Amino acid sequence: MSLGIVQTANVSKAGGPIAVEKWVCIYPAYIDESRTIKQGRRLPQNVCTKLPDAFAIFYVCGVLLKLQCCMEQKRYSRSWWDYAGPGVGRVKVRIKDDNGECTFVDPTDPFKRTFTSRKQLFHKVAEILNDPNTKIPKNYQPAVSRAEAEAVK
Repeated sequence: MSLGIVQTANVSKAGGPIAVEKWVCIYPAYIDESRTIKQGRRLPQNVCTKLPDAFAIFYVCGVLLKLQCCMEQKRYSRSWWDYAGPGVGRVKVRIKDDNGECTFVDPTDPFKRTFTSRKQLFHKVAEILNDPNTKIPKNYQPAVSRAEAEAVK
């Protein structure tokens, strides 16, 4: 049975299948400034970014924030008709450990605080995407590590 996981970052598959059901889900619509609250935006419009891409969110969470995450080819329920473009895909991010405690540290925070809520993670992702110094490769796709390639077989 396929979970629909396209890519993973900072996750070892050697321990068996990845249990992503309790991870935080981020759709690009959550931080898209062109959407309304009814269309799925979760943050204030002045905080959001223009046309966020699921690959960009995956890059920010996996590479820049060094969180365990996976990218899935799912469509947002409020725009299910989108088959291509920046609104397609979602990123599942782990901010709580197996005991339900927030232990994943924000590496960009000088005080090394942990992510304690979904909104805090959404704000951080939008902040990084809005930063003009952030360089995100177009359609970023990480290289598959040797351990992940063998675990998939």
